[in-house]
Amino acid sequence: MKKGLHLLLFFLFYSLSISSQINRYGTPLISSFDAADIPGNPTIVSVTMDGRGVMHFGNEAGGIVTFDGTSWNLIRTPGTGRITALATDTRGVVFAGGENDFGFLQPDLSGRLTWHSLSGMISDSTATTGIGSIKSIAADSNAVFLTDGKMLFSLETGSDSVIVTDMEISYGISTVSSLIAFDNRIIIADRNEGLFVYSDGTISRIPEGEKFRNTRIVRMAPYDRDNLLIAAAGKGLMMFNIRTGALNNNFTDRRGTLILRGGTLTDLVILPGNMIAAGLDNGAGVCIFSHEGALLQHISELTTSVRESSVTAMYCDNANNSQLWFCTRGFINIACVSMPAGEFGKAAGIMPGTVSVIGFADSVFVSANDGLYKNHADNSGVIHFRRIRSQGVRVNDMITCDLSDGEVLIAATPNGLLQIDREGDAIRYLLRTPLTTIRTGRENSSVMVTGSDDGTIRTLLYDDSEWTVENTIRGGVKGSVRDIEESATDEWWIATASPSSLVRMHCEANDTTFLLYGKEKGLQCDTINSLSVIDDRLYVCTGKGIYRYNRQHDSFEKDHELAGSNFDNASVSMLFRTPEGETVLSGFDTRNFDALVTTTRQGPVVFRRQFDFLPDIPTTGIAWIDGSVWLAKGRSLFVVDKSKLAFNYGTFKTFFTRITSGNNVLMDGSFFKVSPAGVRIPSASQPEKPVVRLMNRNNDITFRWSTTSYVGVRKTEYRSKLEGYDDDWSGWDVQTQRDYTNLPAGEYVFLLKARTVTGPENEDSRYTFVVWKPWYASLIAKLLYAVLAGWIIYKLIRFYARRLHIRNRRLESLLKQRNEATAKGREEVAGLEKYAGIIQQAIQSSGRRLIEAMPDSFILNSPKGPVSGDFFWMANIGERTIMAVGDCTGHGVPSSLRTIMAHSFMDEICSRPEAKSTSAILQEFRRKLSATFGSLPESDVQQEGIDISVLAIDRAGKTVGYSGAASQCFRVREMNDQELARWENGEFKPNEGTLVSGKHLLETVYGDRIPLGMHLNGEHEFTQHTWKLERKSSYYLFTDGYSDQFNGITGKKFLKKNLRKLILDIRNFPMSKQKEILAERLGSWKGKAPQTDDILVVGLRIE
Repeated sequence: MKKGLHLLLFFLFYSLSISSQINRYGTPLISSFDAADIPGNPTIVSVTMDGRGVMHFGNEAGGIVTFDGTSWNLIRTPGTGRITALATDTRGVVFAGGENDFGFLQPDLSGRLTWHSLSGMISDSTATTGIGSIKSIAADSNAVFLTDGKMLFSLETGSDSVIVTDMEISYGISTVSSLIAFDNRIIIADRNEGLFVYSDGTISRIPEGEKFRNTRIVRMAPYDRDNLLIAAAGKGLMMFNIRTGALNNNFTDRRGTLILRGGTLTDLVILPGNMIAAGLDNGAGVCIFSHEGALLQHISELTTSVRESSVTAMYCDNANNSQLWFCTRGFINIACVSMPAGEFGKAAGIMPGTVSVIGFADSVFVSANDGLYKNHADNSGVIHFRRIRSQGVRVNDMITCDLSDGEVLIAATPNGLLQIDREGDAIRYLLRTPLTTIRTGRENSSVMVTGSDDGTIRTLLYDDSEWTVENTIRGGVKGSVRDIEESATDEWWIATASPSSLVRMHCEANDTTFLLYGKEKGLQCDTINSLSVIDDRLYVCTGKGIYRYNRQHDSFEKDHELAGSNFDNASVSMLFRTPEGETVLSGFDTRNFDALVTTTRQGPVVFRRQFDFLPDIPTTGIAWIDGSVWLAKGRSLFVVDKSKLAFNYGTFKTFFTRITSGNNVLMDGSFFKVSPAGVRIPSASQPEKPVVRLMNRNNDITFRWSTTSYVGVRKTEYRSKLEGYDDDWSGWDVQTQRDYTNLPAGEYVFLLKARTVTGPENEDSRYTFVVWKPWYASLIAKLLYAVLAGWIIYKLIRFYARRLHIRNRRLESLLKQRNEATAKGREEVAGLEKYAGIIQQAIQSSGRRLIEAMPDSFILNSPKGPVSGDFFWMANIGERTIMAVGDCTGHGVPSSLRTIMAHSFMDEICSRPEAKSTSAILQEFRRKLSATFGSLPESDVQQEGIDISVLAIDRAGKTVGYSGAASQCFRVREMNDQELARWENGEFKPNEGTLVSGKHLLETVYGDRIPLGMHLNGEHEFTQHTWKLERKSSYYLFTDGYSDQFNGITGKKFLKKNLRKLILDIRNFPMSKQKEILAERLGSWKGKAPQTDDILVVGLRIE
């Protein structure tokens, strides 16, 4: 059937003169989805888009398939059978009709779209059992209308019942095929009786509507305020004036009419720019007409890359400048009709290996690996490319020039020159001479210079209607000649590859000289890609931007006039100046790019992202033909209408698709607002109420999102920011998910931006939520703690008092003696611990001393018992502040004595006038420790370990030094510009123990792995870390107590990786606030678990 239709159309078109060209500028860019990879049946019979921009597809086997730009989902519609019709009302609610039922989609309480049948709301119960297959749905601002051909069902906005009109009994209408809302009325198309109008509850015939009797109207669409476009089987497209009844049976041109009447019309939509698209079955594809009915483009298997072109349904939201969705058997396709580009691909005759493109003699020529191609209109008027004269040799370069015989096209091939005149006659010159590039003189086009792969340069002269070789030069340049340009009379520039070089050739009557230009002449790049002469100035495209020749200084300099500094670090492959003064360039930086630059008073305006919808492959040719930019890329030619580059290619929305907190789903699919009638209407925005509140135990949250820009979906980029947590926006990337864990209590707003290949950033999408404080940190909980503690103490006292009283009565004398002995022993131990604690506190450096030296600092000290094995020491020595944090072996009195000894050592070491490095301080500490414990047995020496960190801040030398023994230090700083650029480009690879957030970096500085006390007689030299004294950088010294603390519920340790992340997250708070957060987080983590070890954390920020 399909082949028969194609053959019929061929013979019909053969008799027509070529009065117009179809696909003159290519076909729209098309992307396709294989329905086999989509849930549900592969055949789609109806399409619509909801208020958020999410696409909905009616399935042949029942159910509605949705696509939000990222994922496909199937919504079950029990009892409907095949979904025959879809439509969206003015609120954005999707209504659907099937073979046995009709209804609409609304979100459940979680946001997931679900099916709601309306058959139970029909006011006439007798009509419920008689519902037939729904043929069409229409909606205006007041109601939704559905028909099964005989009945008209209407649901007014806000109503809870469906009104039924029996059109067959009341009006004799029984074969309705289409409805449309037009001019605040519903137009009804009946196959047998013609056109009718529904208004104010009654149906009446439209004047002259009987003209459509016995006409199967497939679809109607509004043309303007007075006219309807009507697509009818066997009659094509007609225009009908709804007010006068005037009918135009031949709305489309002859070619379009033949296609539409000879095929099977399936759908009709209005496109952006008031263009019209008609869909046909049996492989005939989509015809796109101008507003006046001229056939402009034909999309089918014969003209594009689509694999099947039997159209079953179409949709286009032309009011929002959207693209054309057209469904074929087994595929869902998007034709980018609003994009400023058309494409010629394989179906149009473009073969792989396209090299360049040029306009000549009102035609377009394309050079390729297998020859030279020219465009032509086939018998149906469709533009195709075909190889000319069976010329099968690769064409390396093409130029046009004016000779004495007229304008000609000249091509360079491995087999010499091929010259073609405007009549198409071809002549060959220099047979068996391999040529890579050619160029004629700018003032004298009868002079030509050619280049070859072996570096041979030939000068040719056109005389007596033929080209003759005047001079052959070998050895003048090295490498394969890739480009040639003349910047002034007899001054030629030659670019080569393998090796890459730039040579100036100066021709005189009796001599030709060659001069090599490189870095000594200002060219700071070894890769020369191409040459261009614009406004009598030579430009060189290199691997590091664009250079221009300065004749006065005989050198090259970076050019910022053509394109500003936007491409200074890009590899620019070619440069082209349009007749209207814009610059077109192509190249590669992070991807292959094309751009157009317009010069304004404010400087160059660059249109680059507007080209990103093109494939990410190199551009090999640029041309200006018929007022458009033509780009040769791989297997395709792209025709770009530069006048539309600044246009909006369709509005889009970015919205959240799923938000979860732990195992709780906060939103699954869509937000919604509730209408006065109780209908949940899908919305892309979070409602203001109720406020989302998360319990502190659920302080992890995950966001997923998507964007309804369906062009270049994989190239859509996003950035986000959590206000109240993040300091700055994230970098742009293609990820559609972001996670946050362990959020502190507070109010947050998650902001999301998107930018697509088709336009600028959209407005922020936002989600607001609150994380509550943990219940045990609330004021009520603290009061309860105090009451409970008092009650427990009271009960314990009463219990032990009663117990002691009973035992005293039984063993009064013995117990008295024992109690006296026990009390005495306890007093001695308590006194010893108390005395040790007093001594320890007396010599311990206080937080006040630290704050005096470093105002923005803190000490978080939480001993496990009355005395601590952790110590903090500091001293101000001239312009230096030295501090140490250590952890001595053991607990109780022995460990406290070790801390006293450590204090004594540090005082003695640092009291000497000479400045010591932190490494030297540890060396001296080790020697003193060795001298003290050297007489002990080796087994005892192994137990006398001290983990210690020493930090020295030298204000005079403007340095910070650090050394450690079995310890670490955290250093937090801002990334420099180079690191930030590498991070945003995904090139920055953090080291182990390094974290990045926004512009900040946390580095883990590792000390030596052995503690002081191990191998006392060793000669190990401790590592010295030294940095410049930088403002706003922070340092954190700590023992292992914080990270080793066990969780009160899971029993897991807090770990250093979580401590790193916590410190990086709170980096911007003042140090006093950081101390509070660390203490609060420690209490939250510990819960009811006992403290594991002594805890000491010291933090300071350089002012």
